Amino acid sequence: MEPLTSWSPVLRSKARLRRSVKHHFVDPAISASLINAGVNELRRDMKTFGFPFESLVIRDLRVYAEAADATVHHDRDSNNREVDAIIDGGHGRWGAFEIKLAGSQRIIDQAAANLQAFADTVDTQSSGHPQVLAVITASGDAYTRPDGVCVIPLATLGP
Repeated sequence: MEPLTSWSPVLRSKARLRRSVKHHFVDPAISASLINAGVNELRRDMKTFGFPFESLVIRDLRVYAEAADATVHHDRDSNNREVDAIIDGGHGRWGAFEIKLAGSQRIIDQAAANLQAFADTVDTQSSGHPQVLAVITASGDAYTRPDGVCVIPLATLGP
């Protein structure tokens, strides 16, 4: 298990931040093994499958961020607004990512709206503007939406 710490930007919001650490398995297959879930069981329960998928993406983001001398965090405030991953490159360089196993347009639209709402709460005078807002999906095409949010299939991630 690896801890994923909470991001610490300066926010305009008066909402109290939650600073709890999230934990992800280094190898997401461990979690499936612990609940005795194979491929067929996970395909029948996509909600449960989303947890190891998120750990898989976080693992990959950490590898690529480390190569770029950046760190990966998460964010959740007292209003339960949550962002799955924030890559912080320091000096005001950061990006926010939502991780979604299902890539339906409705889910991508909701994730994009969440990212934009989150970005609106960040004090960009202190933290800088996001370099990227992106939804990472399991499959599909990579593209940039008209609102500027990128949609990135997991297979296209790389350093």
